[in-house]
Amino acid sequence: MKVFIADDSELIRERLTEILMGLKKPVDIVGQAGTVRDAIERITLLHPDLVILDIKMPDGSGIEVLRDIKRKFSDIHILMFSQYAIPVFKHRCQFFGADDFFEKGDFDSLLGAVAILGESYA
Repeated sequence: MKVFIADDSELIRERLTEILMGLKKPVDIVGQAGTVRDAIERITLLHPDLVILDIKMPDGSGIEVLRDIKRKFSDIHILMFSQYAIPVFKHRCQFFGADDFFEKGDFDSLLGAVAILGESYA
């Protein structure tokens, strides 16, 4: 399964990469981005199976990325991973097609969802 990570924190991107590579069925991290603009450009170019996406980014919102990517590619799974796990953001992300929403720090739940999605690409 091809995975793309979009988060403004390089530390979070590195940690997610490290953890994802340790899954029983390893994933292929095909790209990363720290800004909305880079995320949209790279995801459009690379067409990953899964995007792990933060909401707060320096040049805008990950919700913009979610909306744009789901409009172009309904087959890409998007898991939101944010410290802004408030109901209004969760509902907005669901409305625009996010497959799930996880609070930053809840790596176990996020990895469980990645593992389940990964089974369909085995």
